[in-house]
Amino acid sequence: MVKSPSELRARWLRQEQRQEIEERLVAEGIDLKRLAAILHLSEADPFDLLLYVAFGQPALTRQERADRLRQEEAAFFERYSPAAREILYIIVTKYANGETEDVGDTELLKVPPLREQGTFMELSGQFGGGTKLREALGELRELLYKL
Repeated sequence: MVKSPSELRARWLRQEQRQEIEERLVAEGIDLKRLAAILHLSEADPFDLLLYVAFGQPALTRQERADRLRQEEAAFFERYSPAAREILYIIVTKYANGETEDVGDTELLKVPPLREQGTFMELSGQFGGGTKLREALGELRELLYKL
């Protein structure tokens, strides 16, 4: 399917290509959740599971990946106001807890605890509007999967 970790990352960052990879694996009889359980890697992100199986790279847990993001990419978070940073931190925490597969999904603003903090319009206003919010979440996704 892919020839290198960097090719996997490039495809994983695009939602439609990620879905294509997952569908192809299912068609081949590979269930990532079951594979993760068998390998005792159920806390790993599916991306890391694939890196581990296909390329022998260490499988980071979601928490390790989230911690690395917060530490190594602190400058990204600092570019935003405290309110916007809090939204980003909540999204990263949801990812670390396995509550979301995609930190770039704007639908996360419509579920607790973000839903209680305001409407999509109010929350996106913390970033300067919907377009800026989508850009921030896209960059967050890229930084999360940085190799």
